[in-house]
Amino acid sequence: MKFVAQLTIYCSMFILTMTGCSKSSSTSTGSSSNDTTLPKIVWHRSGLDSCTVNALLNGYSSGIFAGTDRGLYKTTDNGVQWIRAGIDSVNVTALVQYFPTGIIAAGTVGHGMYISTNGGKNWSQRGLTGVPITALHVLLDGTLFAGTLRNGLFRSSNSGTSWQEVDSTIFRFHPVYAFYGDGPILIGSDGIYASTNSGNHWSVSTAGLEAIPFHALNKLSGFTFAGSDHNGMYRADTNSTLFKIVNNNLNDTKIISLCLGGNAHLFAATWDKGVFRSTDWHTWKAVNDGLTDINVRSLLVDNYGYLYAGTVGDGVFKSSLIDQRIP
Repeated sequence: MKFVAQLTIYCSMFILTMTGCSKSSSTSTGSSSNDTTLPKIVWHRSGLDSCTVNALLNGYSSGIFAGTDRGLYKTTDNGVQWIRAGIDSVNVTALVQYFPTGIIAAGTVGHGMYISTNGGKNWSQRGLTGVPITALHVLLDGTLFAGTLRNGLFRSSNSGTSWQEVDSTIFRFHPVYAFYGDGPILIGSDGIYASTNSGNHWSVSTAGLEAIPFHALNKLSGFTFAGSDHNGMYRADTNSTLFKIVNNNLNDTKIISLCLGGNAHLFAATWDKGVFRSTDWHTWKAVNDGLTDINVRSLLVDNYGYLYAGTVGDGVFKSSLIDQRIP
């Protein structure tokens, strides 16, 4: 049976902070729109106030999931209340979902891989214990990849029942921060690696950028965007592997996560400068009103056009509506 993978990037970041966690309630080259035509983004607290939120996942009918340093949580009421979701007291660093089956995979630090076949109601542990899982990815045929922090790259064709290490000559020496795509598959690491044969072999696709860590990958209208460590944003044009800096207002910024909004807007989560939005894909503007923690690890746009931000030690924030235009 073939599965369809969700084509949204979920950011995961290897974080060994184990603070307490509460369950608090609470075909173009980009848009030419000026910021004055856009609604102002204002953030408010959503919950999990003392958590570091490494990953966010839209589980659709199953709710929104948050992978934190104290386990897995979810909300089924659009962020009003967050409840435990079956993986407790474990640092959950990465999340991904298979479609249309609804299978969810959760990667952890040291506790291996967890799989749920019923929308997160129940979980089973599926190997890879003892390694720090930093990123997950699912291909259209259901193949699951798990990247680690220099502990190898692993692949499973049976939802984690068994695992095969691939290309140990590279990924036992280079970390896996992010994935994107199905053919080719891209990995953000020290440079960007690509595979055109389902992950059997990998090669560097960013000549001259091998010394730069890339923590986030996404694609918009054929353009590939890569968020880097302290060098801001890079972009490769359609059918090109030549990445150039598109850094207006993002200089010296560490980008951790990328997320697509409506109207071809691109959002970037940064290490210590909050969230930025671009409507033309080369100029960026901070959108941090109400965001009291600007160390952002993960981003997600929900079904209704609201943006969620996972932070370090301050839980989840939810924005005002981002997709509505001002007349």
